[in-house]
Amino acid sequence: MFSVGVALNRESVPPKVAVAMSYQCKDCTYSQKGRFPAGGCPACGSFNVQRDHTDVLPRSDADGPKTWRLWVSIALWLALAILLYLKAVDA
Repeated sequence: MFSVGVALNRESVPPKVAVAMSYQCKDCTYSQKGRFPAGGCPACGSFNVQRDHTDVLPRSDADGPKTWRLWVSIALWLALAILLYLKAVDA
């Protein structure tokens, strides 16, 4: 039996990128990158901690759905259906 490491080409697999998320205490507004130790705020000891979403990049319109791709796809499927129909009628 072979190992998974042998079957995969490890050089082609990109390394994982660690993203540090910031967390903020909702009681004293203390914030830091990464999780708070033991889940509590190191400044006041509160467990009212939430992820701060200011580190997330805003989504641009370029990342949104492309409606023109949908219309091109519909047009191509319609053209294929018409061509198949015409071929079936001629036969």
